[in-house]
Amino acid sequence: MSEQLAKLLARRLGERFKRNELLSDYTTFGVGGPAWGLVEPDDEDELAFVLRAAAEAGMELQVLGACSNVLVADSGLPALAVLIRERMGAIELESQSDRGVLLRVDAGCSVRRLTELCLEHGWTGFEFAAGIPGNLGGALRMNAGTRDGEIYDLVRELRLMNAEGSAQWLAREEVDFSYRAVELPAGAVILSCRMELQKGERQDVARKVEAMLAWRAEHHPQYLPCAGSVFRNPPGEHAARLIETAGCKGLRVGGAQVSEHHANFIVNDKNGSANDIYELIGLVRQRVRQSFGLTLECEVKLLGDFA
Repeated sequence: MSEQLAKLLARRLGERFKRNELLSDYTTFGVGGPAWGLVEPDDEDELAFVLRAAAEAGMELQVLGACSNVLVADSGLPALAVLIRERMGAIELESQSDRGVLLRVDAGCSVRRLTELCLEHGWTGFEFAAGIPGNLGGALRMNAGTRDGEIYDLVRELRLMNAEGSAQWLAREEVDFSYRAVELPAGAVILSCRMELQKGERQDVARKVEAMLAWRAEHHPQYLPCAGSVFRNPPGEHAARLIETAGCKGLRVGGAQVSEHHANFIVNDKNGSANDIYELIGLVRQRVRQSFGLTLECEVKLLGDFA
């Protein structure tokens, strides 16, 4: 069945279907073995075709975006990786009033591009996301945010596609979201959202964006392969403080190191492997548990076999 699926996908998607594609070429950690196959759909119709074909063949799916919040095992994924990126990244102004705008933003749109559009038009409310890596789909999937806000503060509706290729809109009230987590139906793929922003002054938006980018430059490691914050903050605590107090700042396994700049970041500074990063995650969790009796929960999604 897998070879039949490969022929079907190649016929429909051409060069946008790749066999045994190394995911290290896509992840911001710069690690990860090959996927069984990789596709990048053009639109919803093509995505629906891919989902149905994979379901009929019994092939496991892994939906990815900018791959900025994942750790893929060195052995890769025995799955079809589906990339939702700029081909499915449109932004549409659906309505506006004297006070605000309603945007439809597709999952493949980068957070950076949406931030730049808000800055260009003086739309306010999204400044907290300035500098967050990745695409909107990933931000929606994990309810990305900062100390100043989170994505579901702005979302009014969410559009999903199921494994049969059918799409529907869900009102915000129908979506079960919490801190860095969103519960969705099994197999659901995020397509887009409707987002409400306020009209403001461009210079005020620019000032907030610049302040957020400056804060990130000061507090987060720059120019080294990483995947953002590795652990969620426990209730009433900061993971970075716990990690640093437990003596983990600068801790290294192979080519992976707990950042000297921010203890809740792991950087791949010496061509480390996925297994180096995984072992370092485990070592940090162990030391924090021994020091504080708390088990840190991973914010980075682990994909593949790390056994």
